Amino acid sequence: MVEYAGEGTDLVLSSVDYTLTDNVENLTLSGTAIKGDATELFGRCGGQARAACIIPRSSTFLRNTTMTLRNTHERYGTISIGLHWLTLVLLAAVYACIELREFFPKGSDPRNLLKHWHFMLGLLVFGLSALRLAWNLANASPGITPPSPHWQAVSAKLMHVALYALLLALPLTGWLILSGEGKPIPFFGIELPPLIDANRSLAKRIENLHEAGANLGLLLIGLHAAAALVHHHLMRDDTLRRMWPQRR
Repeated sequence: MVEYAGEGTDLVLSSVDYTLTDNVENLTLSGTAIKGDATELFGRCGGQARAACIIPRSSTFLRNTTMTLRNTHERYGTISIGLHWLTLVLLAAVYACIELREFFPKGSDPRNLLKHWHFMLGLLVFGLSALRLAWNLANASPGITPPSPHWQAVSAKLMHVALYALLLALPLTGWLILSGEGKPIPFFGIELPPLIDANRSLAKRIENLHEAGANLGLLLIGLHAAAALVHHHLMRDDTLRRMWPQRR
């Protein structure tokens, strides 16, 4: 008889090794735990058999205690989850810097420092978003369970496209603004080269686009978060759980 140290666990056996030592039967099962809550599985045989070790033949065996780096069919992997939440933290800091500057007079050191941090963190968002995009293209996204209607799936894809476009475009427009204004372009102790020649009228037009895009980005982020909460609390699917760090 095989017993499982956890509920809802499926085990695919590939080999069974039986030994008799000091009148104690030992049964070792080799296989793959393909789902469930168990962090350890035990093989048990009738009589005097003791719990035996299960030798995993798949990385999914410890899926519930050690998350996989890559996405699976059921949830996002460690890298996707980490990049997602790190991007959110950086975005919050980017918006906070540009809003907090209004508490300081123009030309003051705190105001200029906040503007510098706004730009530098924005470039980090650009790099992180480019990395996320490359990673997502190389890793299929897990499906939603239960599946969403087709129109919702299409809407979600359009939302992601719009968010990525803004996350990549806004930092670049910020770089163009500083270039057009002829100002230094700081990035954590180094000065980046300008993308265009100094042109204040052009820089002002780009700044208007930058501010409009930033407002649109804030709206899309809010809609994205609201949609995730609706899926989690009202539709009760696994949209949010797929991206939530897994408990150990």
